[in-house]
Amino acid sequence: MRNTNEFNWSEVNPEDGYFVEVVQSGDALVELVFGFKQHGRVALSERLHSIKMPTHKDIGDLKRRAIFYRGLAEYLNAGGSDADYLCQKALDVSVGSLLLDGWDYFDHGVNTDGNNVHEFISQEEPFRFVRWVRNEFVDTDLNEQEVLDEQYTRTADSSADVSHAGYIA
Repeated sequence: MRNTNEFNWSEVNPEDGYFVEVVQSGDALVELVFGFKQHGRVALSERLHSIKMPTHKDIGDLKRRAIFYRGLAEYLNAGGSDADYLCQKALDVSVGSLLLDGWDYFDHGVNTDGNNVHEFISQEEPFRFVRWVRNEFVDTDLNEQEVLDEQYTRTADSSADVSHAGYIA
């Protein structure tokens, strides 16, 4: 019997989730932004750092910081909690956490296009698997052999374009 509160992966848009961007406004301003997309649109955006009249060094420093924050974003996309001590210290703002009821994290990788691949397993038998290739597709119909096969791929255009009413805490 399935958990009735289980997270519904078929409602996730591949572009959804936490993200980090370095946003530059001409020569006058550069900002490091941490955000969350839902329905493929920005639902949350927090400015972490802002520099007026930045030098090339300032821009490089923000881009280097973005590497760190992208790691935190993927940690949260993997079901990690913003209540984690390191997240609280690094972000200094509350950004919520994904509510992935009924699912456990299974594995992570990076595909040949450089996109993060997150895999999840259902908590109840028969076990079901989900592969979320960030910015490409969410595959909700995998069996154990397919998820263990590192060569298993699916084209982005075979995923349904769906929306979700809300899955951030």
